[in-house]
Amino acid sequence: MGIGPVPTSSNLNNRQWLRSSYSGGNDNCVEISGFQGRVSLRDSKRPDLAHTSFTAPAWREFVSAIAAGTLA
Repeated sequence: MGIGPVPTSSNLNNRQWLRSSYSGGNDNCVEISGFQGRVSLRDSKRPDLAHTSFTAPAWREFVSAIAAGTLA
């Protein structure tokens, strides 16, 4: 599983961030963005703060675990 380049704050702010349709229009949600084989998450209320970034395979594994209900 390749790591690839880590996004910098400058190119994170210049990307399109998507909010879940499940957020219902409130501000209590995360935003997601893809970049060079990585998936980044940030707080929609504070996009200026730090973000979390995953490799694409790690993100798929995380989402699959949530869907399967295997996370404690």
